[in-house]
Amino acid sequence: MKIDIDIFRGSAAKGLGITAIALALVFIVSAGLRYIQLERWREHRDYYFVDKMPQMTTLDSYKWLRYADEYKEGSYYPSNDDPLMFYPDVKAKHEKIPMLSWLIAKLSVFSDGNTYRTAVYLLPFLASLFIIPLGLYFYFTGMVPAGIAGGIAGSLGIIYLVRSSIGRVDTDAMNLFFPFLCSLFMLLALEGKNSKKLFIHSALAGLSMWLFHWWYEHPGITIAYLGVFVLALLVSRAEFKKAALAVLLFVLFSNPLHIYSGLHHLFDFAKTYITPTGSIIAGFPDVYATITEAKRTEIDRVLATLAPVKALSVAGLFLFAVCVIFNFRRMLPLAPVFILGLMVFKSSNRFGMFLAPFVGIGLGYGIYLLGRALEDRVKFSAQIKTAVLACVTAGFMFLVYKSSFDFNPVPSIEVGIYKQIKELKKAAPADSVIYSWWDYGLAYEYAGFTTFHDGMTQRTPKTYYVAKSLSSDSQNELYNTIAFLASEGKSGIDRMLSEGKTPQDISAVAADNSLPVDSDKYVVLFTKDMLFKIGAISQLGTWDFETGQYTPFTIINMRCTQKEGDVLICGQDRVNLATGLVNNTLPLKSHTVTINGKEFNSRAFPYSQGVHLIESRWESGFTDFMVLDDDAFRSNMVQMFVIGNVDSSKFTEIFNAVPFMRAFTVNGR
Repeated sequence: MKIDIDIFRGSAAKGLGITAIALALVFIVSAGLRYIQLERWREHRDYYFVDKMPQMTTLDSYKWLRYADEYKEGSYYPSNDDPLMFYPDVKAKHEKIPMLSWLIAKLSVFSDGNTYRTAVYLLPFLASLFIIPLGLYFYFTGMVPAGIAGGIAGSLGIIYLVRSSIGRVDTDAMNLFFPFLCSLFMLLALEGKNSKKLFIHSALAGLSMWLFHWWYEHPGITIAYLGVFVLALLVSRAEFKKAALAVLLFVLFSNPLHIYSGLHHLFDFAKTYITPTGSIIAGFPDVYATITEAKRTEIDRVLATLAPVKALSVAGLFLFAVCVIFNFRRMLPLAPVFILGLMVFKSSNRFGMFLAPFVGIGLGYGIYLLGRALEDRVKFSAQIKTAVLACVTAGFMFLVYKSSFDFNPVPSIEVGIYKQIKELKKAAPADSVIYSWWDYGLAYEYAGFTTFHDGMTQRTPKTYYVAKSLSSDSQNELYNTIAFLASEGKSGIDRMLSEGKTPQDISAVAADNSLPVDSDKYVVLFTKDMLFKIGAISQLGTWDFETGQYTPFTIINMRCTQKEGDVLICGQDRVNLATGLVNNTLPLKSHTVTINGKEFNSRAFPYSQGVHLIESRWESGFTDFMVLDDDAFRSNMVQMFVIGNVDSSKFTEIFNAVPFMRAFTVNGR
């Protein structure tokens, strides 16, 4: 039996009207699903809303919102230092107002000038836009089902769904749109029947990369697309002069300066994601090693995130490989996105959002092959055949990804904590500087605070010293570290390193110094989430520069629901407060009771080894239990935040909203 290999190749473009309707349907479902998430939130407003506004589902949102407000008010000046970021060092703003902030500010006129509400409603629309260029790409290759399936898999795949759900005001929303748009224009340039189409689409491909740089500011991707464009022209055997002019137009419209800066970006990208060392300058630990989404994921788990059924992930990628083999030249413009997606097997799970569409493309290609195999047996017009294939593809893919419709995102900052940020602003001194963990830094800046570090500036030695001081059992070290960072900052650390001082030398100065401290300027801020992040904080804070080893602290929340005599019933665990034993085996060294964040009583048990139990009671009647190891119990974080043991000669409490938040001003010296 002879197989006609032509059926594996794309056919001529046909059925534009049917394709447009199908893509519109996929777009509506994608955006609609994200708006439905908001409606679900409205049913439980206490968990998702603050002051009638839904919460953000990524911490980066607050940066784009603040810049949108500044631009709208006329106070955003490109290239000037950001006065709220990275105190006391210099952190320049973007040279051009970020596109996301610009869009939010401009479109806020349709929402009574409310940039926050505008952002919430805008992002589901932007997150679904990539469906259009991807669908048109496969329309022009004659494989309509592949484009439809790719759009569904991309938009409903769990990685992208998480990274573009309601409240996710961030650049991920169009990080598929611009690359696929560029791929589409490159395809049209290569498929052009005359020089005019080649040159126009080459320029449009470059322009799409210029827009992408304005959106995302990662010029290395522009270089990747330029390299693929050159390769595609060579494979297509384009006339040298025409090809050279096409490349020149791409470079000019993408901005030659972006090409130049992209080389440096590619080097940084490789260092961060391909060959990470776990440390940054001079051996200081890299905070990326503690960020969940930046960690490598096992292959089985990756496949489970690309599609609800792992077998379909494998099948989709295999069928896409078949598609590439028989349509290599026409698939080449998609190479940068595909290669970026493959990074998920080597590096961060965030790259899965770039690979998920290709699972759908492969599955859609399989449906396309089935249609080609049966087309001679079915006597219908080409339009009807296209419509049937589109319906089958959409129906199959929506069925496969039906579990995505149940996904419900959660706020990045617990409502109880976010409410207190606004209250803290009223209680804190004017122009105070927040000394805390970096996670919520951008939210503090959105509220008008200045911070030592945040989600844009956390990969410096400053974060190590913050972690070390919070993990330390010495409030004197915490005080001196604040004095050191306020006086020297990153620039001072860099200067010391250039003078030949080792990180250990600098750490000694940070922990023990007599540097002056401005009174009531610095605010040490503890939040509830930091207790759950103590493992990551202590991982950095206990870093050994000689061995690269660390000692992460442990805090375990115990869900204790009742008490029988002296025994706490905590699920499957039993804590005997008379004998000081957990499950009759693990000894307790102490049992501390706090009421509204103040120590009420404490009892020591006669064990030299073991853990500590803290019982926190609140006026509301709620009681919280946690088990801690020795290091966690003695840390400044637990002693100051949970128990309220504070050296009043160095710190003054100004805000107590435990269990959510607690703040202390640093006394002057």
